[in-house]
Amino acid sequence: MSKILIAYFSHSGTTRRAAETVQKAVGGKLYEIEPKNAYPASYNEVLAIAKKEKESEARPALKNDPVAEIKAADVVFVGYPLWWYDAPMIIYSFLESASFKGKRLIPFATSGGSGLSGSDEKIASIAKTKPEKAYLARFKTDDKELAAWAAEAIGK
Repeated sequence: MSKILIAYFSHSGTTRRAAETVQKAVGGKLYEIEPKNAYPASYNEVLAIAKKEKESEARPALKNDPVAEIKAADVVFVGYPLWWYDAPMIIYSFLESASFKGKRLIPFATSGGSGLSGSDEKIASIAKTKPEKAYLARFKTDDKELAAWAAEAIGK
């Protein structure tokens, strides 16, 4: 049986709820990807910061070192909101923190309207893994659909 990690970054709580749905469907351990310096609560402020981070390809510092969690897993779901048509740069900080060699990396994203915009392929490229079929939850997450996708993704 695979050891599953559901790593996620969530600013507003939407991606956290999606990660919890994935966990209910497939089991595994939840792991919150947190920045060392928290983002402001204000939507407009976080939008401006996210844009600057994307433009500079920043790698925000992580609050906790995820290496042990990643090493212990065979399958890593990674969840994130779409910010400026990409994963938040903190996701790339997470991916660059450890090796994903020999692991399945399965992305899922939440968005108010935009598509994956290649963020799933970029994640696979940075983690040096084979691309997996990603899931995109738009607006309100459809829990049944997300759970079915997660179970299918791991062959459950």
